[in-house]
Amino acid sequence: MSRVRTPFFFLLALPILAVLASCGVTADDTAATVDGKTVSIETVNALARDEVFGAPGASTANDSVLPGEQARAALLLAVQATAWASELERFGGSLSAQAEDQANQQIDAQLGQQGAPSQISATARAVLVKFLAAQTLLGERFQSIQESSTEDLRLLYDRLPIARELTCMTVASADPEVQVAVLKQLESGALLEELPGVFPEVNIVATSRDCIPTALLSGLIQQAVVGAELGVTTAPVTATDSQGNPITYLIRVDERKVVPFEEAVPGLLKLISQGPDTWVQLVVASAQIYPRYGSEVGFGPSGQAAVLPPPAPELPGGGLLDPRVIQATNTP
Repeated sequence: MSRVRTPFFFLLALPILAVLASCGVTADDTAATVDGKTVSIETVNALARDEVFGAPGASTANDSVLPGEQARAALLLAVQATAWASELERFGGSLSAQAEDQANQQIDAQLGQQGAPSQISATARAVLVKFLAAQTLLGERFQSIQESSTEDLRLLYDRLPIARELTCMTVASADPEVQVAVLKQLESGALLEELPGVFPEVNIVATSRDCIPTALLSGLIQQAVVGAELGVTTAPVTATDSQGNPITYLIRVDERKVVPFEEAVPGLLKLISQGPDTWVQLVVASAQIYPRYGSEVGFGPSGQAAVLPPPAPELPGGGLLDPRVIQATNTP
C-alpha cells in the first residue's frame, strides 16, 4: 500500500470534530459534494497522483489504479479546500490576489523541506492555494463577529442541525487499566454514577445537568455522541488527557435538545471564539462522499480527519470478504 506523505503541509492532518456525513453522490464526475459545491473525480485523481500524497514521481494520468488510502487523502484535502472557500463566500468574502500570493509563498517555502516534494502539480498548487487563502480570510472574518452580529450568527445556526443542538449526558473517565473490570460492572447493571464508588480510578466528569452545545464537543466524544441511543452507555472512547496520558471515556446521552436561536447564541459565540477551523470541519463532516471513494468523513486510526473506506461487502452467509479482497474493492 502506498504511504500517504504527511509531513508536507500541516493542513493535511487537521483535527475534526464531527461525523455527520452520508453517501448519495451520483453525478458521473462528482467525487463529493460539500456546502452545495462539487468536488470532481478529475481533481481528486490528479491530486492523488501528486507527490504530495506519496505518489512516485513517474506517476501519470494514465495510471488506471490508485491506492484507496491515497485517493481518500486527496479527496479529503479537496473537500476541505472547497468547504473553506465556500464558507468564506457564504460569509460575504472572496479570495483576494494578496491572500493567494501569500499562500503561494507559504507553499514555496515548504517545498523540499522535511521530506516534502521539491515540486507539486498545478492541480495540487491550486487546491492548496484555495485552502490556505480561504483559511486566512475566513479567520479574519470570524474575528469581526460580535454578540450583536445577529446575521452572522444566523449563518451558523441555520447552516447545520448540530449548531442548534445541545447534548445532556453523563460522562465517566477511567484509567484504561480498569476498563475491562468497569465494563463488566456496567454489564451487571451498574450505572455510570455508581462506578466511582467501586473504582477509585473512575471519575464523573459530566452529568445530565450539563447540557453542552454538540458542536463544541471534541471529535471522538462528538463522534460517539451523535449516533448514540438515549440512555445507553456507548462503547469506550479512548483519548489522551492534557498530559498526553491515555484515558477512557464512557458516555451516556440522557437528552438531546434542539434550542431556539436565542438559546443557541452563547454556544455559537464560543464556537466562533475558537476561530473558523472547528466550524469548517463540521461543514466538511457533512459532505456527501461518492461510494467509490468512501462512506463518510470521520476519523482515521490516528484520530485525525479522514474519508473512511466504503463498508466491506457482506457475503450471502453474512460473513465478510477476505481482507485482501476488501482492500481491492476499496481501491478506486
